[in-house]
Amino acid sequence: MKQLAVFKNPALFMKLLFFVMAASLIFVTTACSQAENKDTKAQLNTDYHVHIQSPEMGTILAGYCGKMLECDPETLSRGSSADDLLLHLKNSRINRVVIMSTAYQAAMPEFNLSANQQKQLTRRENDYIAGQISQSEKLLGFFSVNPLSSFAVEESQYWIKRGELSGLKLHFANSAVDLHNPEHIEKIQELLDAVDNDRMTILIHLRTRNPDYGPSEAEIFFKNLMPHIKNARVIIAHAGGWGGYDDATHATLQKFIEIINNNRQISDRIYLGVGAIIMPSLADDRKTLFVKTFRTLNIKNWLFGSDWFPGSNEIGYDLYLAELKKAGLTDAEITELIGNRLPFVQ
Repeated sequence: MKQLAVFKNPALFMKLLFFVMAASLIFVTTACSQAENKDTKAQLNTDYHVHIQSPEMGTILAGYCGKMLECDPETLSRGSSADDLLLHLKNSRINRVVIMSTAYQAAMPEFNLSANQQKQLTRRENDYIAGQISQSEKLLGFFSVNPLSSFAVEESQYWIKRGELSGLKLHFANSAVDLHNPEHIEKIQELLDAVDNDRMTILIHLRTRNPDYGPSEAEIFFKNLMPHIKNARVIIAHAGGWGGYDDATHATLQKFIEIINNNRQISDRIYLGVGAIIMPSLADDRKTLFVKTFRTLNIKNWLFGSDWFPGSNEIGYDLYLAELKKAGLTDAEITELIGNRLPFVQ
């Protein structure tokens, strides 16, 4: 049999052997890396609604403990940080946390700050969140503004340009928004027009101070605000309420589910959060009612959020997951719920 030329030349043979081994190593390494990345992505479990705040904001709020707030002034004054969140992530099923800035509180009417003071405090509080999330890839953050403030658009565009924060948090109750006030609607529309893009996510605490709040506010949202969110994704916090599950929240949630289920054009851009609904103090019949209603909407449209605020409440990620399970959600439902992932979560 005729011998191949390569075997007659030892130097050439060694070069060829080295090339084959190197190529094999690259292939195996790439394959393992891709498998590892795939596994990592598959295992991302996210809490989309937690809070921390700076000592500065905490000190301001502490002055209202026992007046308009139920809180411990000493604890609030210390503030909270990324360390509080990361400590509880060590042994948690949750491995990604989205921190909501509380900068919107700077423009609360009760604080009686000047417009310039509101603007500066809003910037400092948003900057505090940006600094905290830089400590770990497990932490992401949203900036926030009072949508009725004169600087809401300017502040929002500043953070969109900087890029390190993933979305916007709006809190209609703290911001004293009245969804039946045309001037307020116009201000919010202006803000939504300014921030709307396909990389933006907006979390909205929709419930207002209106004592008659209910399904009509959900209808106003879809009629007057959603048309100004053509590209961004929207998360409605607390399933349309403000924590707990009273009759107003139940009726509002039913209206949201009805509209989402009948409108496929928006169903892939709007989500409902479960934060602070199933609290230990909630009556069992209300927990059962929520779980029943929860199941009338595709679970892909639900996002997990604990609304944990270290130093303010102690219902963290895993404790809240346990409450959801006690209320009747199955292990499979909880696994899918915490695994629902928006594009900005990596």
